[in-house]
Amino acid sequence: CDATSGTVQAIAGQVDAAETPTSVSFQLYRTTTNVIIAQVLVGSTSSLITGSTPFTNNVNIGWHHLAVIRSGNTMTMYIDGTQDGAAVSVVGTINNSTAAFSVGRLGERTSNTWTGWLDEFRLSVGIARWTANFTPPTSAYTNPGDPDYVEITQEVILANDTPLLFRFTPEQY
Repeated sequence: CDATSGTVQAIAGQVDAAETPTSVSFQLYRTTTNVIIAQVLVGSTSSLITGSTPFTNNVNIGWHHLAVIRSGNTMTMYIDGTQDGAAVSVVGTINNSTAAFSVGRLGERTSNTWTGWLDEFRLSVGIARWTANFTPPTSAYTNPGDPDYVEITQEVILANDTPLLFRFTPEQY
């Protein structure tokens, strides 16, 4: 995160512009207190993890690995392989939102876009990759032989810090 302290910074999400509770699948963002929040909704019931590690343009700078995992009815968040914040219960099916899925902003909300860099965003469905503290990967995930691996875009390097938004239509493989 390259944003100064005290601003909301959207990492990713799937939510409509009005943030209608039943339109929210998930939201992942930095709060005005500079910690990461991971939130999912089942109907209008919110399950929220509030991290404790602050991130600004001069606190915890550099690359970090962030993972939010749901295993059964338990959701946990890990920063650099260590659990951050308390695990929460998620009972039921997370909302199947028709809103845009976005990286660098919260779905269709156009405010509070991410200031900084994001790399290697992965969404895995049907597998809990980690359920305890772990050593984060040190290289890009490149395993085209894995039946769960689908590359949706080639590497894109921008000439400046202009935000970039990828939109795609999920397909079942």
